[in-house]
Amino acid sequence: MSCDSNNNSTQAVPFGSGSAFVTLIRKTDGTCVEPPQAIAIEGIQDISWDNKSDLKEMHGQGAYASRLAGGKKSLSLSMTVSEISGKQLNALCFGQDVEERQLKISRDRNGHLIPESNTVNAKILNSIHFNLARVDSVDDILIAGIVAIQGTSSTPAAGEVRVYSSTNIVIFSAEDVGKTAIISYTSNGTGIQTTFKIPADRTYDMRQVTRVIKVIKGTVTALPRVTYRLTDATPNVENYSASDNGVLIFNPAQTGVMTISHTTDAVAASSKIDVLPAAAYGFYIDPPSSAKWLSPEYVMLASDSGTPMTGVVAGETLVQQAALGTLGSGKYLVDNKGYYLFDSADAGDTVKVSYRTDYQFMTVTPPNNGIFLRNLGVRHQGGITLDRVALTNPLSLLHNQYAVSDNGSYYFDATNAGDTLFIDYQYEATGGQTIVVVNNKIGESPTLMVDLLYEMDGEMMTVSFERVKMKGCGVATKQDDFAPMKFELQAFANKATGIVYSVSTSV
Repeated sequence: MSCDSNNNSTQAVPFGSGSAFVTLIRKTDGTCVEPPQAIAIEGIQDISWDNKSDLKEMHGQGAYASRLAGGKKSLSLSMTVSEISGKQLNALCFGQDVEERQLKISRDRNGHLIPESNTVNAKILNSIHFNLARVDSVDDILIAGIVAIQGTSSTPAAGEVRVYSSTNIVIFSAEDVGKTAIISYTSNGTGIQTTFKIPADRTYDMRQVTRVIKVIKGTVTALPRVTYRLTDATPNVENYSASDNGVLIFNPAQTGVMTISHTTDAVAASSKIDVLPAAAYGFYIDPPSSAKWLSPEYVMLASDSGTPMTGVVAGETLVQQAALGTLGSGKYLVDNKGYYLFDSADAGDTVKVSYRTDYQFMTVTPPNNGIFLRNLGVRHQGGITLDRVALTNPLSLLHNQYAVSDNGSYYFDATNAGDTLFIDYQYEATGGQTIVVVNNKIGESPTLMVDLLYEMDGEMMTVSFERVKMKGCGVATKQDDFAPMKFELQAFANKATGIVYSVSTSV
């Protein structure tokens, strides 16, 4: 008995869901795909195609039609797919360019402990540090070249100002709006003259430096800027590094008159420094955004990357000196503006600095070096959602409020320190595909070819559709089941050949 005797059929009988192949021949915008891109659709659960025709009837006196004629025809296809890739989905539905990246959502199920203090690593190096946002004293203010009178009124008269020493906010007269102002002030012993146009709101907050644009030496030489990191080597001579909040670092051998272009309190400003401060083994702690350094917690030796400290090993804390005086190895000083000083004997060592700010902050880290894209909410463990407020400078927060920056730094009120909060966000990762669906004009849609294959006992049926358009695609999820995608398509005639589809069987 031959194996063929088990098959008594003389016809091809499809069994199972079959296989599907999709070829994108024209994109949504009408651009031909050269060469056409064919993709096998995996995970087919079911495929159906339905050829329908209208019938036109002619009746005489009898109840039944005496003549029938074929009318309009339509050929629809549908398939259910359990697994699909971005390229397969694009070929079936969208017909656009596929980006080689993946958008992911981090759904926080473990929670983030909001720190009560913050830490940063820094290397002890001999360098020139100064802080544009540090104001120790306001020496004088010129308005249109005339020395302004410093008064106490919140609505100064023309040519007068009010300086709030506790906040370093300067209030000008409404009559002086648009005039050129020059504020001379001292920052940790360094004289600075800042020039700007008096803004329409009459207010200038000297502490709110939000961007350092460039540094000019003398009158024409723009110095190259290098990345600002406290763990990096000191910039070379004729280079500088700067934080967006106005902390600048120069080589200890740097000299010359410096003019710094920056944005402060949303006002374009230019600050001139005639004599740079002396170099020292120290640095400023510069919290991100508008958070302000308040007080020190501790300084710990992170690594003996330079000269070994006296009496301190990695993981142990250094001794804080109570007042200015003689330093020594393993000791440090810190003033009330977040400026830390160390002994030259500890040059090259890396320390971990813990400190407190007026607002608590933390930066989320997407997995596998992903890129933070946008916030998706912050909640307590019980599900209570925190209210997001604008990230302003200065920042204003209350209990159970937060602000977030573009790079994923979250800011919380000090009353939320120690809380465990759940932070959800979207991020970009490598691998995978992304399709960005745009609002195409009516009439624009991709054109496909679809081939179906059915096999049974060595017999084969092939159905090929010359031209196909997508009618719809979607997915419905369920709590206790898988969620396959469903696709609906419609075939139409190849305008060049008139062919709609072909059916081929092996018997």
